[in-house]
Amino acid sequence: MNLKEELEKATRQEARKFRFERDIVKSRPLQRELIQLCFDDDQEMSVKACWLFESVYLHRVRIFPYIFPTLVENVHRLKHDSAKRPMLRVLYNFLERTRFPIAFGYPFRSIITPEKKEKIIEVCFDWLIGNEKVAIKAYAMRILELIGKDSDWVYPELTLILQENMEKHSAAYKAAAKDVLKKMRR
Repeated sequence: MNLKEELEKATRQEARKFRFERDIVKSRPLQRELIQLCFDDDQEMSVKACWLFESVYLHRVRIFPYIFPTLVENVHRLKHDSAKRPMLRVLYNFLERTRFPIAFGYPFRSIITPEKKEKIIEVCFDWLIGNEKVAIKAYAMRILELIGKDSDWVYPELTLILQENMEKHSAAYKAAAKDVLKKMRR
């Protein structure tokens, strides 16, 4: 199966149906091809691949440790909002799982090195203060809340940004910011 050709032929609606998911879960080469397509210069291809990647990940989380390094190294390259949101959702979901590694039967924490955390923090702050849509900002602030616990500077900086920007943004942004600020106070 040529994944790129299949995604090129697929409409966005078909890409959302993820008819390729089963084949990708079974094939490590297809998993690698999919993550590379997520960062393709062709935005349409990138968006379709990100949607498919999100679906594969959410149903088969165990494949993620193999592609986590590629995702972290390249997530800053995403340009289209429809590609950023699913990838941030995947990162958030993964980082949420690292809180309870034994419950999922895999040592997820071991693949999140300090260098990878710094790259994630940098991208999330860039997208949080940049001109991004609310869904992207919400996932960025939630990711920063999750991984900022281990850093002495992330929480103070995040608190300052959220408090300054709450009045400038929509109700959805305010709700997400309030939730994150509440969690950071605990």
